[in-house]
Amino acid sequence: MSFKPWKSRIAEAGYAPLRARGKGTRLPSREGGCLSFTGRIHALGGAATGLAFVCALALACSVSSAFAQSVGDKISFFDGASLRGKLLSIDPKKGVEWSHPEAKEPIAFKTRNIHEIRFDPLLVQSTNVQSSCIARLNNGDEIHGRLVSLDDKVANFRTWFAGDVAAKRDSVRSMSFVHAGLSTVYRGPTGIEGWNRGKNVAGLWRYANGALSTTNVGFLGRPLELPDRMRMAFDLEWNGPLSLMASIHSDLVEQFSYGASGYNFSIGAGWVSLQRALSQQAGARTAMSRSFLGQAKVPALAIKNKARFEFRTDSEDAKLYLLIDGELAHTWKDLNGFLPKGDGITLYSQRNGSLLKLSNIVVSEWGGAPDENGPGDGPIEEPLVTLANKDRFHGDVRSIREGTLGVATSKIELNVPLERVRRVYLKSPALDVSQHSPADVRAVFADHGQVTLKLQQWTQGRLKGRHEHVGVMSLHPRWVRALTFNLHRGSPAIDAAATMEVDPHWPKDDRKEEE
Repeated sequence: MSFKPWKSRIAEAGYAPLRARGKGTRLPSREGGCLSFTGRIHALGGAATGLAFVCALALACSVSSAFAQSVGDKISFFDGASLRGKLLSIDPKKGVEWSHPEAKEPIAFKTRNIHEIRFDPLLVQSTNVQSSCIARLNNGDEIHGRLVSLDDKVANFRTWFAGDVAAKRDSVRSMSFVHAGLSTVYRGPTGIEGWNRGKNVAGLWRYANGALSTTNVGFLGRPLELPDRMRMAFDLEWNGPLSLMASIHSDLVEQFSYGASGYNFSIGAGWVSLQRALSQQAGARTAMSRSFLGQAKVPALAIKNKARFEFRTDSEDAKLYLLIDGELAHTWKDLNGFLPKGDGITLYSQRNGSLLKLSNIVVSEWGGAPDENGPGDGPIEEPLVTLANKDRFHGDVRSIREGTLGVATSKIELNVPLERVRRVYLKSPALDVSQHSPADVRAVFADHGQVTLKLQQWTQGRLKGRHEHVGVMSLHPRWVRALTFNLHRGSPAIDAAATMEVDPHWPKDDRKEEE
């Protein structure tokens, strides 16, 4: 069987085919509407019959050029297989109904081996509504919206995605308040337009399927107007040795240069380091100084092949924060102050032969630094209030209503204007994200809020499910960026023996064969 038609189409889309180490079948790349594998072809347990049909169908057919250019939804399974197409419906009894352009009929999948469904990033709708409160629940969910009131039984929120939501007070772990509207500087990608790719033609990044990707040394730069407190977040997938430099507050975005000023985060397999580069004019000469600010050990990056990275800065405190998959991984402080003043971001792939893929990039204002002295994920024995001026005190949180926090300390009862409050921690058990049933599905929104539901219905116009702390929730599916299934199983294991690596000989050898 010849795969040349697949390769030519995938090459046009900017992807190289992958080759499994050891024995196994050489397969097309993960995008372009075909199935993706991390090694040999596996059956998917209870979905074996249906998936075997899809495997044979997808590998035997040629994808139409129209579909190769579309983004589409993407369904991923626990054995590493994935398929692009379109989600039609979800029914708790019938499973997932999936459409693929090369299938004559919709394909039905049982849910027990599905890991995730990611939706077409070009169709997911964001919101212009600025959330002034982020509530974190004891099951790890995050509700973004506006806090209407809090009493001894219920916390009432007005959300942009589900209207008015009432959560049991004892389910709310913390509430973070942002009192100024936060602007989004960039959200994408939706194309390569607006990105500078430097002079290295061989290492050009390419756009396809809602993502920027490269398999070579290559540069990306974009001029932006960065706020004093900013965040840059993106989903990163890699296959092969991980080596990426992400720079913020850069003063040179046209091409890569070691003479550019900025904060440079170097991401490797198991670590992330930070360097400050500063270019200063000294008479007729330009002096360049570099300061190594430290390295964070992140062992999970040595065994993963995808993660969400988030970099936050606070120029007033000269602090920089790294979050990986939503968890604070490290904090750096520049003892000389926040010196780089550039308004650009750059991304630089530092290795040939390794596939890097960036998607869901967001650059925006950030309402404040993570609370490094907060209670973390452990039990909260006594409520804690932190203020905008960094003061903090313990006390009994009585209520929040009409813009005022009522709290009783051991010495006095206080009524604190809510605009002075940064965070409120309520008495809670330790955060436990492991207690999930097979029926639980997590919906992640465009603003990275998330709720866990026992899904009752998913159609093209409605998502409906029951939340254990809120009750029935109904919302439009277009708000949802991703659905995660089988939360009780955790993340799929990575088979190191079947790790995929870019074939450095493609497409040169295939072109010779075609001649």
